[in-house]
Amino acid sequence: MEISQEAEMMFHATLRNALTTYDLMIKEGVSPEQARSILPQNMMTSWYWSGSLDAWADMCKLRCAKDTQAETRIVASVIYGEMLKLYPVSWAALMENDDG
Repeated sequence: MEISQEAEMMFHATLRNALTTYDLMIKEGVSPEQARSILPQNMMTSWYWSGSLDAWADMCKLRCAKDTQAETRIVASVIYGEMLKLYPVSWAALMENDDG
């Protein structure tokens, strides 16, 4: 579906305004988690995760399953591959071990 040039211009202006507002909120000391609420759902963001190797294994077992949402499965599969490269022996043991 095509939209009018006016609608497209307003869309891009809205995105720029949201990003400007986000940057200002960060500059004024608002935490990124709270400031991010101003951003539209379609804006790319990044985040940092931490956790134990066991927690990552549990997440991958759950989120790499065939019944998981495709986008979530893609992210979990990338994490799976990185963990396998970083911790091949431990990761293999955790992934074959099913405590649950």
